[in-house]
Amino acid sequence: MAPRPILSALLSLALLAAACEAEPSLSYEVPMIFLMGRSDLHTPYASSRAHYDRTEAPLKRFVTFERSIHFVILEDPGRFLMTLVNEVLPLAGGAKEFAVIPDPGRRR
Repeated sequence: MAPRPILSALLSLALLAAACEAEPSLSYEVPMIFLMGRSDLHTPYASSRAHYDRTEAPLKRFVTFERSIHFVILEDPGRFLMTLVNEVLPLAGGAKEFAVIPDPGRRR
């Protein structure tokens, strides 16, 4: 009889394999924003664009970062921030007013 950790690992692998074979849902009830680096080798641009084209969502955007690879937040931080402000923030209801809470550890 196999030890329990091995059985658990085999069961996990079987469940993962079954999940990978199932056709994922491409219909969402929330906005979808794809932020893609043009030269991304980890998540190829063409297949990401094809996935975007098949996706159904109330609002969807495909933003291409021409000078980026995989980590658009690190490779083009200014444009990434502006994309969040211009594309994502309005979907979240815009900027909210907030009270500044003083830092108790900060000396005055």
